[in-house]
Amino acid sequence: MKAPGSLLSALMYTTCLVPRSLASGIQYCRDDPRLCFGVTSTKNATAGGHDIHVSLTATPSDNGGWAAVGIGKKMAGSLIFVMYSDTDRTSPVASIRTVESHDNPTVLKDHGTHVEVLNTSITAMDHHAHFVCYSCEEWWKTPIATEGKTSFIYAANRAQTFDKAESDSVLMFHDAYGIVEGDMDEALLSSTDELIPAIRPGETTGFVLLNENGDLKSHKGSPLPSSWPSPGTIHGVVMGVAFMGCFPVGGMLIQLPLGRAFTYHWMIQLCALLLALGSAGYMVTRSTHFDLHKILGLTVVGALAVQAAMGYKHHTVFVRIAQRSAYTLVHRWLGRSLLLLGTVNVALGLYHKRRPTGAIMAWFVIWLAELVAYAWVMRQKQRRKRQQHQPQLVAKDEHEIGLFDLGSSDSDDSEDSEFEEEV
Repeated sequence: MKAPGSLLSALMYTTCLVPRSLASGIQYCRDDPRLCFGVTSTKNATAGGHDIHVSLTATPSDNGGWAAVGIGKKMAGSLIFVMYSDTDRTSPVASIRTVESHDNPTVLKDHGTHVEVLNTSITAMDHHAHFVCYSCEEWWKTPIATEGKTSFIYAANRAQTFDKAESDSVLMFHDAYGIVEGDMDEALLSSTDELIPAIRPGETTGFVLLNENGDLKSHKGSPLPSSWPSPGTIHGVVMGVAFMGCFPVGGMLIQLPLGRAFTYHWMIQLCALLLALGSAGYMVTRSTHFDLHKILGLTVVGALAVQAAMGYKHHTVFVRIAQRSAYTLVHRWLGRSLLLLGTVNVALGLYHKRRPTGAIMAWFVIWLAELVAYAWVMRQKQRRKRQQHQPQLVAKDEHEIGLFDLGSSDSDDSEDSEFEEEV
């Protein structure tokens, strides 16, 4: 009797529970920000292809924010479903968008009846929206796999407030995003009784996380094991060494009473320049969009070439006429400005990559240590000048001008006066 009972239990599980699982399709959930999206697929007997239904649920932040899910491997060319609400939060607004590059998605136009928002709703905690794309792989410009594995993207912003939410409201840059891979065979429904995916909070089925905020994941969703750090990490380290190591050290060396201070100065600055140019150039080839950090970085790195040229022109003119020129002034102040902007951009990069607070604190400690070291170097320089009873040689004055001369404007004027007296 035990065997028939077990057989009956298995039969009940097959006939009752499995159809429910199929009707629910596949879904992905995350906690920060809190959002879930579910996907089902059915064959379209009339138009051919497959209809893809998407349910999106998100818990708004205190500001409101927005949440989105897209069909595709990246923003460019994806079919994107977005949901948000205005400050009164009476009803969420849902819109269907796309974009040709990593830019602000715009409302999809001229799509006819191929894709639509089925409904939206709001509860005490969450916003809900349901979308459908009919015969999706038949008309959408970017290939969509309705069998096997296909990629989806998600994104959210928790800071934006919509005073008046409309279907074409401009979206602020996302503060969380990711790429997941869904099993469309598992999403395919055997019947059309329940087409809209039912969201089961906190549960992920049929999806695998591939990329979370720029960090690659393994097939199990854990960090991808690798003996090498990511390109972004290498870029950050290289730029940190250049702008918080080589450039400041080279700038301070020119202030020290070393016989080859000028040689040490330009050699260190040249190495830092090559590091910065190489690292920035490599990251440009990988970039799909440009934010404040990248724009500021490209501006600084581009100006470094001008700064180096000004340093060379200053040196050649100084050797020929034995006095400062306009190149000297541009070289000094451009160098100081670029060093400041480059150091700030290192911090922006840490913030952009959401590095831990400890990394930001380390940046601040190093920056503070450099200020203290610079103050000490300049104090020692002033002490040496007070102890000197004879005018400095012209060659000594030349040592104190370099690619990143951090001397104060008062000391610059004093040195100019001393030089004029010698001449």
